[in-house]
Amino acid sequence: MLARPDTATDADYEHIEGVIAHEYFHNGRQSHYLPDWFQLSLKEGFTVFRDQEFTGDRTSKAVKRIEDVNMLRTASLPKMQADGASDTAGCLHGNQ
Repeated sequence: MLARPDTATDADYEHIEGVIAHEYFHNGRQSHYLPDWFQLSLKEGFTVFRDQEFTGDRTSKAVKRIEDVNMLRTASLPKMQADGASDTAGCLHGNQ
């Protein structure tokens, strides 16, 4: 059991579904196309894309995109900037 029905929220169920889908997509046909472990970032990119499309189809593509951008702005970008990455905010806004 991954969630208790008496305490879990809809967001909890969506998160569980997303994690299961993401891990399932890791086992997809991409391993046939990208057998080289040095292409791990490309494999993860495909998996994340498939996960985003799946979640968007199940809920709303626009809402999924907004959630992903908010996560990037609050979690990933500050860490990347602290690590010395250049102009990460510009990439998010299409100012490449």
